[in-house]
Amino acid sequence: FGNSFHQTLWAFKQVKQDLEFQGRHHEVNGLLEELSKEVPWPSSMTEILVHKGSSWQFHHRKLVSSRAWREPGFSAHDWRTEDAPFGYGEDAVATMLESRPQTAYFRCTFHIDDPARLEALKMRIRYDDGVAVFLNGTEMVRHYLPGDDETHYDPRSTEPMLGFGEPLYNVEVLESAMLKTGNNTIAAEVHQHKPDSSDLIFDLQLEGLVKGE
Repeated sequence: FGNSFHQTLWAFKQVKQDLEFQGRHHEVNGLLEELSKEVPWPSSMTEILVHKGSSWQFHHRKLVSSRAWREPGFSAHDWRTEDAPFGYGEDAVATMLESRPQTAYFRCTFHIDDPARLEALKMRIRYDDGVAVFLNGTEMVRHYLPGDDETHYDPRSTEPMLGFGEPLYNVEVLESAMLKTGNNTIAAEVHQHKPDSSDLIFDLQLEGLVKGE
């Protein structure tokens, strides 16, 4: 289990890097979804930390002027709380973002008693057009967005999400080192390529792979 898992994890990351280097961005989601099925990830050893369709705090009325919103200690008392998927212009939306924002921000907290039990994390993200995801303030995922400093001042994604990539959940296999005992916070920001974009979508599931005996 151990060697096989880490070998497949390395292959998973390598394929993704190769596709992105070649500029084949819109092939990444579908191919990684298929490759992820080959990861030795027994359901009996999986712990779902955040379910699809979970409740999230969210903000979308204006750009957030500080990076503090990503941190576990941030006070989001004035943010609304509703269920994912969030967005507009998509059939699967559970919570409509009426203002049709170019950028939307999301926060979700989950509890874990013993993070040392987990070998790795699998994150499934549905988004349109660009996304960045943070775990306890540390960036874990960034797709179709420029670097952090640029994104902070320019809300546009680098390119639109087109074709078969839109309805898929992008799969990421991640290290579990950022988890901590007790409450953990996932924060995500979703950006549109153009202010007049026809749709936006966001949902996320986080799974933990429990270490074998």
